[in-house]
Amino acid sequence: METTLAYILTYRYIALFPLALIEGPIVSFVAGILVALGYLSALPAFTILVLGDVLPDVAYYLFGLYGTNTKFMKGYLLRNKGASAHLLNYKKLWKNSPAKMMFMSKLAYGLSTLLLVSAGMVNLPIGKFFRLALIVTLFQYALLMYAGYHFGNALFAEADRYITYAGYAAAIFVTLFIALFIVVKRYAKKELETLS
Repeated sequence: METTLAYILTYRYIALFPLALIEGPIVSFVAGILVALGYLSALPAFTILVLGDVLPDVAYYLFGLYGTNTKFMKGYLLRNKGASAHLLNYKKLWKNSPAKMMFMSKLAYGLSTLLLVSAGMVNLPIGKFFRLALIVTLFQYALLMYAGYHFGNALFAEADRYITYAGYAAAIFVTLFIALFIVVKRYAKKELETLS
């Protein structure tokens, strides 16, 4: 029994990494709750989650950087003039305002992969890409873990007193997150349409 418990406690951090690769923002909120309950330590969990989010971003970037010269991508860009035009627009956006593009890329769910791949396709320097991805991810995950931590404290520390407030806080947080997602997605779409 002790050995089984030791393995579970040991591998809980390892379990965070693949989950962060799949859906990091939600997992970081849950990790904040687990930190509040004492099942995880904040710094290792935060570090693993950030790595699990930034490493796929770098992979998307590298795919854009090296995949552009493949026969498949060259043929795709030749057949789809719209894609070629968007690539020129992305190049302008990444060159003129890389921080804004990274912010949009990380938060515009559904467009995120395409925008991160485009950074490689337009040859954004890898150092700049990594720094911007890391800064946005650190801020995003710190905020989500902080919210999860306080939600966990409110939910479990004094459940009778704070359960209603925690529900309201979670509802407000989710509503604000969805609203931010919609605004960023519309803004990104509008920016891309104005450059077309």
